Amino acid sequence: MSRSSDAVRYLETLPQMLSVLHKVTPETEKYGFHLHEPLEVVVALSDNLACRYEGGVCPLPAPCVLLLDSMTMHYIFRRAAGPADRYVVYFRPECAAGLSLPTLHLLSCFYLRTGLGPVVLPLTDTELDELLPLLERLQAGLAVSPHGDSAAALLQTTECRLLLGQLLVFLNRLSLRCGVEKPFPTDPGLLEAAFAVRDYIRDHYAEPLSAGVLAQQAYLGKTRLYEVFCQVFGVTVGEYLTRYRMTRAKDLLLNSDDSIQLIAEKVGYASASTFTRAFHTRTGHSPAQYRRRQGE
Repeated sequence: MSRSSDAVRYLETLPQMLSVLHKVTPETEKYGFHLHEPLEVVVALSDNLACRYEGGVCPLPAPCVLLLDSMTMHYIFRRAAGPADRYVVYFRPECAAGLSLPTLHLLSCFYLRTGLGPVVLPLTDTELDELLPLLERLQAGLAVSPHGDSAAALLQTTECRLLLGQLLVFLNRLSLRCGVEKPFPTDPGLLEAAFAVRDYIRDHYAEPLSAGVLAQQAYLGKTRLYEVFCQVFGVTVGEYLTRYRMTRAKDLLLNSDDSIQLIAEKVGYASASTFTRAFHTRTGHSPAQYRRRQGE
């Protein structure tokens, strides 16, 4: 299947929400750990790419799909000579709002997985032939999407969201085939409640969050929330909250000049000393040591 040589364009007409980018470049852009709130899908089309994350390096044997959630510190790099050819899709989780079913959340392929770190999904030739036209249609739809609230603009935006839905269906199917996605809970209410709490943590992690506050978001008691969240995500809600805060703190330590005190406040800790103790427990280093070591 042919791919245009002028495909290196940034296409984001739904600002901060959804973008599709086809890159064929001599180098990759970022060489330091980072993360971002939008979810990321990388489709490796050349066989010279890899993803470095805090736990190590995973090669990206083409063709394959790499899934990155908002808690994975990472960067993509070229591990061999030659152009780096890949599609990159960024989208905020709310782009998928309204597309899921009570028993099937379309973001499950990013969150309901059997391990931590990046997820690499090999593609068959048949799957690649299915995926590339879908990406091209989504890219083209975003490129011409009109602005405003006219009927044409609303129809075009709706078409792009539906294409994103098709992409997520494809990715969930691929994840299940590759055996990296856990089975969906049989009770549809569990999935909805767990994702509601996860979304609340994402939006309010900088605030004081108690088990009672989180349980209210799911309309559950605290004990039931503990059970439900563990069943869906494999960790307690308290563990998930701590992981989320620590990951955001790492990003700020590496990619900002904020003081330790300010970072502590930004990720929901009342004092720098409390934050430092929690960070050291998790990483074996103080925040200042982590910033120095990673910056070397």
